[in-house]
Amino acid sequence: MKTKILITLSLILLVSCQQNVSDMEWGVIVNPSAEMVESSVVTGWNSDRRPDNAIHFFDNIAHHGTKSLTIHSEKMAQGRWYTKVLLKPYSKYRFTGWIKTDNLRTGEGEGAGFRLEGFDAEYQGFTGTSDWTEVVYEFETGGDDAVILSCLYGNRSGSKGRVWFDDMSFTLVSSEELNPAAEIDVTAESVPMQEYIYGQFIEHLGKCIYDGIWAEMIEDRKFWYEPGTRESPWRVAGNRENISMDKTSSFTGEQTPLLTARADESVRLVQTGLGLKENMDYEGHIVLKSSGFIQKVMVTLSAGTFTETVEIEGTGTIYNSYPLKFRSAHHTGDASITIEPVGAGRLWIGTISLMPSDNIDGFRSDVMQLLKELDSPVYRWPGGNFVSGYNWKDGIGNRDKRPPRKNPAWTGIESNDVGMHEFIRFCELLDTEPYIAVTWMRISY
Repeated sequence: MKTKILITLSLILLVSCQQNVSDMEWGVIVNPSAEMVESSVVTGWNSDRRPDNAIHFFDNIAHHGTKSLTIHSEKMAQGRWYTKVLLKPYSKYRFTGWIKTDNLRTGEGEGAGFRLEGFDAEYQGFTGTSDWTEVVYEFETGGDDAVILSCLYGNRSGSKGRVWFDDMSFTLVSSEELNPAAEIDVTAESVPMQEYIYGQFIEHLGKCIYDGIWAEMIEDRKFWYEPGTRESPWRVAGNRENISMDKTSSFTGEQTPLLTARADESVRLVQTGLGLKENMDYEGHIVLKSSGFIQKVMVTLSAGTFTETVEIEGTGTIYNSYPLKFRSAHHTGDASITIEPVGAGRLWIGTISLMPSDNIDGFRSDVMQLLKELDSPVYRWPGGNFVSGYNWKDGIGNRDKRPPRKNPAWTGIESNDVGMHEFIRFCELLDTEPYIAVTWMRISY
C-alpha cells in the first residue's frame, strides 16, 4: 500500500510541476508581429521551402508596429508561415489576427487566412484586395497542449498576388481545473511486452532520408531536371546555348547534361548551398565522357576565400568514373561546387557524388550516433504513402546507375540512392530489425 501511495503522490507532483513551468509560456506567440528580424530571418517563424513555393519575407507594411509577415507570387504557388504555440489543455482560447490582401487570386481553394492545425476552427479565407481585417477564432484545446499556427497563402490551392499577416495573439477564455492522479499496483503481473511493439518509422519524405540520414551532399546528382531551369538546383554559368540534354545516350535515367566547350567562351554547372565542416575531407566521384578536344575538366569546391580544384584529364568517349577529394578550410552552409570543361569539344556529365569522409557506409555519422543512442528495436521502411508507387527494383545494384524518379507520393526527386541494400546495412549498423513495407494490390480476373 505504501508503494501505491508514493507513486500516486509522485505523479501528482510531476503534473503540478509541468503545469507551473508552462504557465508563463501558454498562449505566447514568439514575435507575433514580426518585429524581431535578423538579416532575412524572422525570429520564431518558419516557412515552407518547396520548388513551387511563393516568396516568404517580412514587409514594412504593418497593422501593429513596423513589420508584418508577407507572402507573394506572380504565378500560382503555395506557401505558409508557421509557428508552434503552447496551449493549456482542457481550456478555451480566443485567437485574433489581422490580414491584408492585394490582388490575391486563388484556384479552387479558399484563399489566404489563418489556420489552427488540428483544431476545429472554421477557416476564413480572403481573396482580392482588402485592407487590414481582423480574424477571430474561438476553440477548445481538449487534451492537446500545443497548436501549429499557420498563415496560409492559399488553403487547399495555389494562389498569386500578395498577402500580409500581423498582430496575432491567443487569449485564455476559460480553463478546467485538473486534479490528475494515478494508482499503480506494482505487484500485478501481466504478459511481458513484446520487444518490437514500439519502433521507428523512416520514409522518403522531405529531408528524412536525403539531407537527413544519408550523407550525399549533391542535390539532383543524376540530373532529373535540366540545369538552369526553375526546378533544378544546378545553375548554368556562361553561355546557356552551350548546354543541352542528351536523351539518346544518357548515363542513367532519361537524360544527361551535355556541355559544349569552346576556346573563346566557357560554360559551367554550379550548385550552391553545400554545408562544410572545418578541416574535413570530402570525397566522391564524377562520371564523364567526352568528344573532340577536351583538355581537362575542372571540378571546384569553394566557400569564401577557400577554393580547391580537382583537374581531370584524359576523358574518353566512354563513361568513366573519376575520383574527387577536397579538404575544407571553413565551416559554412553556403559552399558551391562547379564543373567546367576546358578545351574545344563536348562533355557529358553522367552523375556526381560528394560525401564527408566521416560517413559510415554512406550514412551521416552524427545522425547515426543519435539513432544509436535512441536504440530502437525495429525500423520500418520505405514509408507509408511513398511505398504505394515505389518499385524496389529501382533501389538495387550500382547506385550511380539506379534511375532517378519523381517522388510518387511527395514532392522532390527520388534518386534511389537509398534502397534495399542500404536499408539493411542501416539496420545492421544500428543493431536493429528491418521492417519492410510493400505495396499490396488486389487483382480481379
